Amino acid sequence: MENNLILSVKAGKAFELAERVNGVLKASKTVLMRAVQAPADSLCRYYSGIFERKVSRWQMFHLLHAQVAFVFAACPVDGPLLLRAACCAWFGWAVLRCRRAMSVIS
Repeated sequence: MENNLILSVKAGKAFELAERVNGVLKASKTVLMRAVQAPADSLCRYYSGIFERKVSRWQMFHLLHAQVAFVFAACPVDGPLLLRAACCAWFGWAVLRCRRAMSVIS
């Protein structure tokens, strides 16, 4: 009987702790989503102005991916030739994915 009581008290404390952690995680997620949402929306509006059509977030992320790949492929790096070739291949793949995403009418 005493063992069951001790286990139920420990389980209750563990449940309380899990609820608190869950609350903190939900609050953190809300704050993070709000912090990311504003810059993403402004970038979507910027790209929409450039392309003169609505650009979705998914398309915006593809555009950013292609830009990052370009920076890695174009900037001179004192690295091995194989690494440079891999960065060029990554850039080509990113551009193809971006073209496919941008061809979808939003």
